[in-house]
Amino acid sequence: MDLICYPLMGTKSQRCMLRRRAKGWQVGGRAYHYVPRYELIRRLMEQTGLSEESVRKQIRDERLWLLQEDYGTGAITAADV
Repeated sequence: MDLICYPLMGTKSQRCMLRRRAKGWQVGGRAYHYVPRYELIRRLMEQTGLSEESVRKQIRDERLWLLQEDYGTGAITAADV
């Protein structure tokens, strides 16, 4: 997998991409679905030259690949991203 967007992200965005469970005592460990902020999308569009939809798809694909590398392909599916 060729990582395009992940290396261009800041540390906080990278940590959020790799998060698997929601934080806090009220949520009870529910699954966490990463939603990138528009400022990040806009900046990545400028840096990579991709469209907004392409950047969102690339982030989704990279998140899926990174989580599968960490937890195994059987534990993570596209529905978890």
